[in-house]
Amino acid sequence: MAEARNAYLATHQIPELLDTLVARLLLLQPHHPVRFIINECSEIEQDVRKLKVGLTDDQGDFPELNGKHSIMAKTLTPELYHNLCKLRTAQGGSLDDVIQIGVDIPEYLFSHSCGCVCTDAQCYSLFSPLLSEVIKKKHRDWDPTFPHDQRITTLSGAPSSYMLNSSLVFGSFSTLDRSVRGSAFPYFVRRGDRRIITESVKRTVEKMQINR
Repeated sequence: MAEARNAYLATHQIPELLDTLVARLLLLQPHHPVRFIINECSEIEQDVRKLKVGLTDDQGDFPELNGKHSIMAKTLTPELYHNLCKLRTAQGGSLDDVIQIGVDIPEYLFSHSCGCVCTDAQCYSLFSPLLSEVIKKKHRDWDPTFPHDQRITTLSGAPSSYMLNSSLVFGSFSTLDRSVRGSAFPYFVRRGDRRIITESVKRTVEKMQINR
């Protein structure tokens, strides 16, 4: 019984939908939360209905990838496209949104760019058959199952090529960017959402300064 319930929730992406609704609720903090949730669900339903129109045959929608040299262009197949093209994240992100930059922009032969940009965090799980392969090829066979140990000298299970030679490498640093939970990634965020995010970050930083 529990497996059937979980399968039902997963099939209809209910956990992701609820996670997005709660995150946006906390981000926007509307005066009428129940009304806000109803309106959000109504908008999602309308978007889904629009997307279903004309999507009975996706063969003609497979992108023209001849002459494209990105990792996405070398990884995406008609079968993979067919399996993923009708899926949508809770915020409306689609496979076509993710791959469009790689379709529009021709890459140099040896550029080794990804050729895709995620609309939001759910893309990584929803479109994992494509994105996991792109990530793996981009980062030299770094499999998603490898642990992310913060201690660079103890990357258990990682390829030997990732081990740093202490006689050659004295230090390293990395830059980490974070998106606001419940919002789209920067490339797809709307102006109104950007203003809301800015105000939310501002309030958080002000609280941090007060609590110092």
